[in-house]
Amino acid sequence: MLAKNKYVPRVNQVDAIFLNKDITRMIRDNLLENLQAISPVLFIKIQPELDLLIQSAIWFGSVGKRCSTFGQQLLVLAYDAEKLTVSRLVLHFALTVLPGYVKSWEERRLTHRVEWFSQAITWAENSALVLNVLNYFRFLKTGRKPTIIDFMLGLDYISLRNNQRRDIGYKYLTRELLWGGFMEILGLLLPIINFRKIHRLLKAGFFGEENTWRRDSVTREPVAAKMLANTTCSYCGERPTLPHHMGSRNCAYFRGSQLISHIKKMLDLEIVPEISLGCDAWEFVLGMHFSQAIAIIQSQVGIIKGVQVLYSDTNPLGVDIIINLPQDGLRLIFDPVVQRLKTIEVFNMKLVKLKYCGVYFNSPEVLPSIEQIEHSFGATHPGVYDAAKQLFALHFRGLSFYFPVDSKLHSGYAHGLGSLVFLNGASPVVSKMSLYAGSNVAENRAPSLPLACYHRQMYLESATVLRTTYGHTKGLKLKLFTEGSGRALEPRRQCFTRELLFGDSCEDVATNLGAPNRIFFKSEDKMKIHSSSVNRQVQSKRSDIFFNYFTLGIDVLFDARTQTCKKFILHTNYPGHFNFNMYHRCEFQFQLETDHQTGEMDNKHDHVNITAYTKWDEISGSLATSERPVVLHRASSTNTANPFGSTFCYGYQDLIFEVMPNNHIASVTLYNTAPPRQPAHSWQQHKMQDIRLTVA
Repeated sequence: MLAKNKYVPRVNQVDAIFLNKDITRMIRDNLLENLQAISPVLFIKIQPELDLLIQSAIWFGSVGKRCSTFGQQLLVLAYDAEKLTVSRLVLHFALTVLPGYVKSWEERRLTHRVEWFSQAITWAENSALVLNVLNYFRFLKTGRKPTIIDFMLGLDYISLRNNQRRDIGYKYLTRELLWGGFMEILGLLLPIINFRKIHRLLKAGFFGEENTWRRDSVTREPVAAKMLANTTCSYCGERPTLPHHMGSRNCAYFRGSQLISHIKKMLDLEIVPEISLGCDAWEFVLGMHFSQAIAIIQSQVGIIKGVQVLYSDTNPLGVDIIINLPQDGLRLIFDPVVQRLKTIEVFNMKLVKLKYCGVYFNSPEVLPSIEQIEHSFGATHPGVYDAAKQLFALHFRGLSFYFPVDSKLHSGYAHGLGSLVFLNGASPVVSKMSLYAGSNVAENRAPSLPLACYHRQMYLESATVLRTTYGHTKGLKLKLFTEGSGRALEPRRQCFTRELLFGDSCEDVATNLGAPNRIFFKSEDKMKIHSSSVNRQVQSKRSDIFFNYFTLGIDVLFDARTQTCKKFILHTNYPGHFNFNMYHRCEFQFQLETDHQTGEMDNKHDHVNITAYTKWDEISGSLATSERPVVLHRASSTNTANPFGSTFCYGYQDLIFEVMPNNHIASVTLYNTAPPRQPAHSWQQHKMQDIRLTVA
């Protein structure tokens, strides 16, 4: 039996406590994370009981079985078994495991707050903190009983091994010093040595290979390449960046010179007319949502670089949204209303490899000439000449090629581009290619979301806000679609309708909409300053829960105590907003009775229709909204800078409109006030401070 040693250093006792906390946290987080991935609703419902079960299992497997915690076992420590009686074991379990469950039970299980019980828990927590601080100072002086629980139960730490001195010889220390110095010398010298030059000299000395530098035509002396102000790349015609010399004249990137400007690997893509452009790992599909294209680009970090997103601040619905890839010669054009991909352009054919049906028609080895295009894609209708741009456009279904042709050759154009005769036998090559759906590139529209882009997610077709005749919001009626299976088990579009109402539980919402894309526990409420002091004190101990449905453009907020729905947030996903590209656009619609009516307009326009595309001046001109808005400045936890600026929140009845500087609506928040039923006109004079604004 191992001898007991009652002397335990203070640092070992403190380390044992921290190790025990870390081990408990790792076990708990791992189990809870797996359960949350399986069933988030079940995780929220039984989280206090799970914590109790995990803490109890850890206690019984450590203190209850071996009289030592896991942290103590790692440091070969334990409690004194003679003092750890059955009654003290029961008290140790009650004082270490049960308080956490009682606190969690009070916060999550009590639907009606019991003031005396909450005050008792708060008083007990504060008392425990004060006693822990006092006991820690006592422990620093005596070196025994590091925690208040150990002091109350009279438990001491013992060491299960004697303190033995380790004898370390000078030979060991000398060897360590020598090896450490040698590694530092290697780390300093190895990066300086030019191994390629040594290899080249040895190869030339032993095998007699000649130097491959370019030589002067008269003296035959080696001549190094020179970088001048007008030096350009022989392939793309641009000035080289970071040029350096190569030891071979057969360089694959810069033939005929030793200057490299294109270290980046070219994209190797295959086109499918009217459908997609991509490779084996990814593809841009016509009709895909803007966020899906961004996700592909983000997954290709280091391969796709220099991404630019172009949009209009003043007219976001009238100007296309463009993702520009200048280093790859690609341009993705999205419809500004539905935000789906409608056109793929290749504006620089020299920066990308293209193939059709597995055969290259554009690469450094294969030029996309007229003959090559006709050979790869076959016959088509005669091309169309644009005299202003001096371009011939050759159209296939879902695919167009543009050739720069001199205007002098237009008179000889009769039976297609192949009938033209070019000087010196050099036919023009493609300068731009467009991929689209349909037969006319000028009138093409973004196709509907293809089944290949569903990814087992639900998408929103339309959302109707349900309101009572008294001007209260009841909930939402959603028309959804997702991927289903037909009779032949082939994937097809499946449509259905669901309703979400205030007061629905987490289980109801998850049953109707499925598992959310993300669950967010609301730890703070920056708008609680606009509430009364009573509500502010109650809310400080809550942790409300958000269900984020990114593909629907909807957030659902649940009360932490009742676990029922109390707020909906509808996002419009306009470019220029802080949350742009996080949500799909929510196609909501509802009506509100107008407050400003005069003369002949009373009978014709007694309602104002509000959609995701309605501007704020149209709404404020018909409704008596709050005069002074709340300024909302969004920022992330890691980056407090917001390049898009602040937004303005206006309240009306039980609605909050978040308005962007360009007068478009960024989001609409619907919340449940549950007032007594009364005529709707009594709600028209409410201001921002009356509706108790609680924006997430």
